[in-house]
Amino acid sequence: MEETAHSPRLIRFGTFEADLQTGELRKNGLKLKLSGQPFQVLAILLERPGEVVTRETLQNRLWPDSFVDFDHNLNTAINKIREALSDSAESPRFVETLPRRGYRFIAPASNVPVAFPLMASKVTAHGIQTKDKVIQRTEIPEADCSDGTSSSTVSHSGGEFVPPNPIEPFPSPARTLAKTRRQQMRVGFALGITSAALALGAMLLDSPRRASRNLAAPIRSVAVLPLENLTGDPSQEYFADGMTDALITELAQVRGLKVISRTSTMHYKGTRKTLPEIARELQVDAIVEGAVVHEGNEIKITAQLIRAATDTHVWAASYARVQRDVLRLQTEVAEQITRQIGNELTSVERKRSSSAATIEPEAFEKYLKGNYFFDKATPDAVRTGLHYYQAAIGKDPNYASAYAKIAECYLFLSLLSELSTAEAYVPAREAAEKAMALDENLGEAHHSLGDIAQWYDWDWIKADREYTRAIELNSNDASARLGYSNLLLFLGKPKASAEELRKARELDPISLTMYVALVYQLYISREYDQALLEARKGLELYPDAPLLHSLVSGIYTQTAQPRLAAEEALKTEEYWGASQERMAALRHAYKTAGAQGLLRTRIGLNRKSAGQRYLDAYDIAHDYAVLGDKDHSLYWLERLYRVHDLRLPYFKIDPVFESVRADPRFLALMKRAGIPQ
Repeated sequence: MEETAHSPRLIRFGTFEADLQTGELRKNGLKLKLSGQPFQVLAILLERPGEVVTRETLQNRLWPDSFVDFDHNLNTAINKIREALSDSAESPRFVETLPRRGYRFIAPASNVPVAFPLMASKVTAHGIQTKDKVIQRTEIPEADCSDGTSSSTVSHSGGEFVPPNPIEPFPSPARTLAKTRRQQMRVGFALGITSAALALGAMLLDSPRRASRNLAAPIRSVAVLPLENLTGDPSQEYFADGMTDALITELAQVRGLKVISRTSTMHYKGTRKTLPEIARELQVDAIVEGAVVHEGNEIKITAQLIRAATDTHVWAASYARVQRDVLRLQTEVAEQITRQIGNELTSVERKRSSSAATIEPEAFEKYLKGNYFFDKATPDAVRTGLHYYQAAIGKDPNYASAYAKIAECYLFLSLLSELSTAEAYVPAREAAEKAMALDENLGEAHHSLGDIAQWYDWDWIKADREYTRAIELNSNDASARLGYSNLLLFLGKPKASAEELRKARELDPISLTMYVALVYQLYISREYDQALLEARKGLELYPDAPLLHSLVSGIYTQTAQPRLAAEEALKTEEYWGASQERMAALRHAYKTAGAQGLLRTRIGLNRKSAGQRYLDAYDIAHDYAVLGDKDHSLYWLERLYRVHDLRLPYFKIDPVFESVRADPRFLALMKRAGIPQ
């Protein structure tokens, strides 16, 4: 049934809007995951804002049958409502619980009259076209759009953007229940109607806001929150995460714009924090959020840009492309966002090989799956990621980014001592050089070559050159900046290293890697109190991170607190996944012989497995140094040199080897390794 000119269908509260006809809840125009009975409960509460809706009323209207588990269903519905609204039962902003009575909607709410049915509309170059007429675009200042197009519409081929037709959801391999046709249409409809609704809202409701946008402070930094997977299929989560990563990568190519790394933004997946809270924690001016649907060979994205401090909507649009055009889609979304931020920012011009313009769909699928596993940052997951990257280049031999990721996988496994230097060195170099040959302007390839030059070749000049080039191509590459910071440490430039680390942490403020890097830099600078303070901050987020516990153990060692050092050493072993037998032996040694007994027992255990686990030689040299046994420490240091262990340069700067560094044998070894004195 069509609506009359002013009948209320939309109910607005805060930045949310409930469409009672379509059964949709939107925030700043973006559809949220709330449907079925949870949405019906919300609709009933919105009918009587400020009044108590009793449990009996809800039961009679939604669960009249006595055999239904009413209490469970109602509690589930209320929880889903609060999750969608980022609300809480303890400090409610929207839905208040009255124990044993019912619920009350406590936020101000207002009806919004709609003059025509959006379902029958599309956005054209001239305005919103309904079944009967075209509503002209409202004149809006366009000072912020470099191409002259309105940011309230999206220009596509043919001069218009037509909302995509509803399509059936991509089937889940584990699906056991068939969905009804009505359910199948919801996902396509959610993205299909969003563009028209957002364009209408921007033109008819947000004109004053847009007209005054240039008066606001400029947007110099953004965070892309994890895109929501709207397929309803958990097996497609990798695709939503992969598209998030791709959008971050594209925006990172914009000069003058700080873009937060994925490792930090992924912490907010499923968060109940508000956008202003997230922005304050990440120290950004704006947030990009959205949703993605991957259906067969078609990709649909809805994205919006929000000024974080005020939770103010700036821009939103929907896109649909076939999978072969996914790179163009990523670039187009990033360019649209850039236009909204301001004309002062310009994209980096990147010369790509012709094959990079399109990607074989199967290769792209495998690449995204590789990213999904690689980002888990565990040895087994990285091995799985490596398998998918190799499969991607099997489908598309010119996939430069996949080659760069293969190099990263080998580097990661070597740094964790899962592979020896000999096993990792050749394939990592081959993959990085292949990526470079395919795309000499691929920042990730230069980054990998910088890592190889630093860790494998001990070629400090080449490492400096490659890191510098990687950062020139992508100033938002936090990992490249971190690698460069490490290099500057080894070159004896602590101030420059600290500055590079500061820039890296701004881009990736809450990742484990950055906490470890900061604590280590403070540790080698002998700033032990500050190092311990930062380590505790990191452990609040990552309580089972072995590297942080290992650093805390080192701090306690240097501050003459052996008991605390031993306790942290035991935690390190446990979180590295030590066997029950090993843990029992170490605990018994500590209990019977104290901290020194623990170290001697660990040395004995590690010497037995030194030929199996490459990490052990470093640990043995370290523990001998703590015990004051310089001769044995230097012996195992020589072993590290012979196998070209990646950790050898750390002996130059780690405080635990202070007594060893004055020995002529140490100086000779550093000279042979080409490590600067």
